Amino acid sequence: LGVFEILFDWIKDGKKIPMEMNAVRLPNGRVYGSCRDITEHKMAKRALQDSEENLHRLLNSVAEGIYGVDPEGRCTFVNSAFLRILGFESASEVVGEHIHGLIHHTHADGRQYPATDCKMYKAFKAMEAMHADDEVFWRRDGTAVAVEYWSHPVIKAGVVVGAVATFLDSTERKLAEQRVHQLAFYDALTGLPNCRLLYDRLNQAIAVSERNERN
Repeated sequence: LGVFEILFDWIKDGKKIPMEMNAVRLPNGRVYGSCRDITEHKMAKRALQDSEENLHRLLNSVAEGIYGVDPEGRCTFVNSAFLRILGFESASEVVGEHIHGLIHHTHADGRQYPATDCKMYKAFKAMEAMHADDEVFWRRDGTAVAVEYWSHPVIKAGVVVGAVATFLDSTERKLAEQRVHQLAFYDALTGLPNCRLLYDRLNQAIAVSERNERN
């Protein structure tokens, strides 16, 4: 007794029609079979392949790092920018791993960052989108990179099935902000605080004093 599946092209009115044959060999040696036109099936399969290829090209054409996680925080996919920014050689090093433990495990100052405290994890569990620009991700070589990231939950039938996150390396932006702050509040030649910094600190002290008097 056996079951056989054969794919072949049937010529009808000069056109090829993809067909599928299913055959069963019975103990008595006889074979019973059936055929069906699988044109629509092959078209749907091809359309799905084209859609997946287009999505893959789109993900790998953007400058932002992108990755997905399942409800347990395991990575489901990454794009090329993720690998480039964080120094991984291939997606196989990341997919299937707990993403927080891999790239988000420690604060910039060296304090441990438990997954239970992760802003991103809390947000998608609560079915909320979130944005942060004051954290770091950790590269494959153990160095930190300042990032700005966004996270959006993936919801199906009212249930969170994971999240998709995008991020940028914000190192250059933060350095530029520091330079602007330096130029605004410190003398360019001496490096000493200028009058603007003095006024800023004075206003802060006055505000604190007023709050204390009200309390």
